[in-house]
Amino acid sequence: MTLAKQKSCVLYVDDEHSNRLVFERAFERDFLIRTAETAEQGLEILTQMPVSVLITDQRLPGMLGTELLEIAKEQYPNIIRMVLTAYSDIEVVLQAINAGLASRYIIKPWVRPMLHEILTWGVDIHRMRVQIEEMQLKLVEGERLSTMGTLLASVAHDIKNPLGYVGAYVETLGDAVESLQKWVSAMRSEKSLDQAFRLPQATQAMSEIEELPRIVKDLTQGVNHVYSIVEGIQLQSRRPSRVRQPSNPAVALEYATKLAKGLIAAHGGTLQIQVPTLPNVMLSTSELSQVLVNLLTNAAHAIEKCAVRKVRLEVSVVDGGVRFAVHDTGVGMSAEVLSHAFEEFFTTKPPGEGTGLGLPISKRVVESVGGSVSIASTLGQGTVVSFWVPESAALNE
Repeated sequence: MTLAKQKSCVLYVDDEHSNRLVFERAFERDFLIRTAETAEQGLEILTQMPVSVLITDQRLPGMLGTELLEIAKEQYPNIIRMVLTAYSDIEVVLQAINAGLASRYIIKPWVRPMLHEILTWGVDIHRMRVQIEEMQLKLVEGERLSTMGTLLASVAHDIKNPLGYVGAYVETLGDAVESLQKWVSAMRSEKSLDQAFRLPQATQAMSEIEELPRIVKDLTQGVNHVYSIVEGIQLQSRRPSRVRQPSNPAVALEYATKLAKGLIAAHGGTLQIQVPTLPNVMLSTSELSQVLVNLLTNAAHAIEKCAVRKVRLEVSVVDGGVRFAVHDTGVGMSAEVLSHAFEEFFTTKPPGEGTGLGLPISKRVVESVGGSVSIASTLGQGTVVSFWVPESAALNE
């Protein structure tokens, strides 16, 4: 790997050629410098390569520097954003900083040592942001695998049931084929079709033939059931894409409830579901499925030692989004436990049985699209965990 490829990239946007040239010559030894004359060119560079620091003039042709930073903040939130300009209106400075558009507002003319120090600081902060994001992804991955491990036993049991009657019907089909073969063999000695239908073998064969449509239908249902469970497992084990992908929540609901239903049954409980027609939402199918599986798994554990063991999932369309609420008749939480529910690594489960990451990660995933999460619980009576996510207008048009 060459030295240039190891350097962190700094993108400088300025419509003055001389300014760009001086900036590049001043810092090219320590940073990978890219320059652009317009905001549009700068945005194009951002799509082509990873950039650590974006530094822009305020007055650009067609777009202000702060407008460019606003777009960059939305699309590339980890990039460290700065303004470097001779335009020193204090109101613009405050607006840029207070809105989180710029971490530094530097007035020209700049001094190389000072600006070099600022750029180095920006690169270091960007590197830390990327590392934190990677750690968060690993935590999400670990929590998902932990949840999958909990579900495997119940999923295996859930798969065994349809496979059991698939196997039984395969045996029935074998008997039908054997009866048909005996009839065909007997028919070969007969001279007319009428006589063939009067053979003793014909009665058994015709009876088997009449059952074939029902057998095929049941086999199809069994295979589809197994297939949907396997799809749910694959979806739950897949690492979510970093690109936001809105989805139809009905798909995630189907996968999540099929995965969790067996676990709830294994804990002696039942799952009730109320789902109306739903709009598309901002969460991806894998993200929504993970949140739902996590909450349903928690509910299954909560009801394990209770006299009444019920879990209810209610879904409703409210306030321009979809609300999901998981009710359980479990042990509930004290006020003290409830106050720590969203803290990372906090768990009431025995060592080795809980990571303490399920609720915090679910909360972060939901809030990343502008959603919200809440918990209501009464010790000894049960818990309701609900979350709301906004509709995806683009997909519902």
